Amino acid sequence: MVDKKIFCLAFSPLTSENNISLLVIGCWDQTISFYNSEGFTETHNKKLDFNPIFIKWLSSSNFFVITGTNNQAQLLSRSGTNK
Repeated sequence: MVDKKIFCLAFSPLTSENNISLLVIGCWDQTISFYNSEGFTETHNKKLDFNPIFIKWLSSSNFFVITGTNNQAQLLSRSGTNK
């Protein structure tokens, strides 16, 4: 079992467009992971080039903002791609 240090997490809001909530977890190994409401991995882990500190979903639940030790904010899609 891999010992990952969770630093931040956020559930996506439920909307009429996205009726399934996602949990995004930011770990201190410079990754974010995506899980559905049943606890199963939704997509692959995304490797970052910084340690994530804060995750905030936008009200549409299609995008979230992530900040970290790189002193920048990034807008990522629901699948974790840069937008």
